[in-house]
Amino acid sequence: RISHINDRLATVGSHIVSLHEKTDHYAVMSNGKLDRIRPVISAGDNLLATRVDEFIMGFPAEDIRLAAALSFETLEPGLRHLLRAMISEGMTVIDVGAHIGLVTLLAAHKVGRSGKVHCFEPTPRTFQILRDNVAINNLEEQVVLHRTAITDRKGKARLALRPVFGNNTLFPSRDDERFVEIDTESLDDCFKEGPRIDIVKIDAEGAEPFVLRGMKRIIADNPAITIFLEFAPSHLSRAGVDGRGFLSDIHALGLSYCQVVEPSGAIEPITENELLHAFSVNLILRRDFTA
Repeated sequence: RISHINDRLATVGSHIVSLHEKTDHYAVMSNGKLDRIRPVISAGDNLLATRVDEFIMGFPAEDIRLAAALSFETLEPGLRHLLRAMISEGMTVIDVGAHIGLVTLLAAHKVGRSGKVHCFEPTPRTFQILRDNVAINNLEEQVVLHRTAITDRKGKARLALRPVFGNNTLFPSRDDERFVEIDTESLDDCFKEGPRIDIVKIDAEGAEPFVLRGMKRIIADNPAITIFLEFAPSHLSRAGVDGRGFLSDIHALGLSYCQVVEPSGAIEPITENELLHAFSVNLILRRDFTA
């Protein structure tokens, strides 16, 4: 009987030790996550502010998903890591769909005062926040702000305003209710022959094929150009674009593609079939590109 009691006590003791080990493990995990939480402060006018990497960034308080994302992590860290490695002093970078400036600020810091970053953001409120983010980080000298949407032609368009992650789009769904009229332009019209273009980032919620179509001269004039763009089949479908046809158009421009892997930033091959069945993939396009 005493032996049985001792065995039971040993079993209970082992459970207690195991419980303590699990508790310690979860405490370490929680502390690690808590350590990564960035302080968010009110900046007035329904605006919040936090620090992302070395930059101070304001963002709309009503976008609760963006607030949560910026508080705990950096959006698309792999893409940002790759851009940080590729952009250098004196380069010219174009940011299409700049939103609040996550890529614009990084690029402006890297190109220095001898380089330029041209950023395009058509949404009025987002553009104002973008402009303030550039100013508060003292990057006005190297950033050129354009409040216009980039497509394949100059004109006017209706932009559907959406409440999360700046997913405003020229190609609305039936659920969209708020719109604003904006100007559109092509990159070939914005940049006449002359300045070298090194890197272009395109995140345009379905307008990516039209952006590429409107920069054929830039691509032809800059054989070393690198283009990063979002390939999202659902966005393309809403824009009336066949994904397979878009990939053919990329090849017709003399460009090859690989994927940017998140969160590592690794560059890896991806098949056409994988792309067509993906939710969203950031692609890197270059001439004669091999991962």
